[in-house]
Amino acid sequence: MNIIIDTEKLAKLIKSFYVLTKYRIAFYDTSFAKIIEYPPSDCAFCSAIHSREGGLKACATSDIGAFKECMKSDKLNTFLCYSGLTESAISLKYHGVIVGYIMFGQITTIQDKDERFHKLLPSLYGINASDEEKRKMTDALTYQTTEQVQAASTIILALGKYAISERLFSINKEEFIAKLDKIIEECMEESLSAKIIASKMGLSRTKLYTMSKAYLKTGPAEYINEKKLEKACQLLSETNKSVSSIASEVGFGDYNYFERIFKKEKGMSATSYRKENYSSLEKE
Repeated sequence: MNIIIDTEKLAKLIKSFYVLTKYRIAFYDTSFAKIIEYPPSDCAFCSAIHSREGGLKACATSDIGAFKECMKSDKLNTFLCYSGLTESAISLKYHGVIVGYIMFGQITTIQDKDERFHKLLPSLYGINASDEEKRKMTDALTYQTTEQVQAASTIILALGKYAISERLFSINKEEFIAKLDKIIEECMEESLSAKIIASKMGLSRTKLYTMSKAYLKTGPAEYINEKKLEKACQLLSETNKSVSSIASEVGFGDYNYFERIFKKEKGMSATSYRKENYSSLEKE
C-alpha cells in the first residue's frame, strides 16, 4: 500500500522538536527504513558504535525490535538500545493502519559522568579510539532526567497525532479503492470474503474493515456484493445469458441467495431487472 509522506513539512516539524527538546528524532516507513532525521548525523558515541563491524546492524536490529513492540500497542515504547542509551518509539496510524514510526533518543539518564563512562565503556570495545577519546564521547551525550524523558514522551505522542491529522502520513484513497476494485474484478467468479481480499491486499482483516469504513462508508463484504451486483446488472442488460449462469459468473454459487440479495438491493428480481433494462437492446 502506497504511503504518502510530506517530507518537507516533516523536516520542519522534527527540527522544531529538536530545538525544543535536544532529542535526536527520526521518522521511519513501514519497512523500518529511515525517511528523515534531525540532526542529520548521529552523536559521536553512536557514530563510533556504527563504525565498528556489526555495530550498525546490531543497532538496526534493536530499532526494529522496538518498532515491532509498537505494532502490538498504541503506547510509546521507551527502552535501552543496543548501546545502552535511552530511546523511545511509537507507531503512526492512519485510520487504524500503521503508516510509519517515530523514534527519538540517543540520550542518557545517567547524570554522573564517571558512572556513565564506566557503564557505557563496554559498548565501545573494539572502537579504534583512546580511553580519553571514548570518555569525550560519553561526556558529550545529552543527559535527561526520567521526568524529562516522560515529558518528551507526552510531546512525541502529540506530535504523532499532529503528523496524522495534518496528513503528513496518509494512505492514497484512490489507490486503495482501485486496488480493491481490481481484485474483485479479477476474482469475480470466486466466493470472495473479507479474509481473502485482505490477504491479497497485504492487510489484516481489521485494517481492511477500518479502511473500507473510512473510504467507502461501508464494510468490505457489503462492498464486494455491491460490485458483484453491478457486474450482474451489466450482464443482465447486455447479454442473453441465463440468470442462473450470471449468478455463477459473479461468484454466487447459491442461486436462491443471489436472488434474495439482488431483490434486497435493487428492489426487484433479477428477471424483472432484465425485462426493464434489456427490452430496448437488440437481441443477441
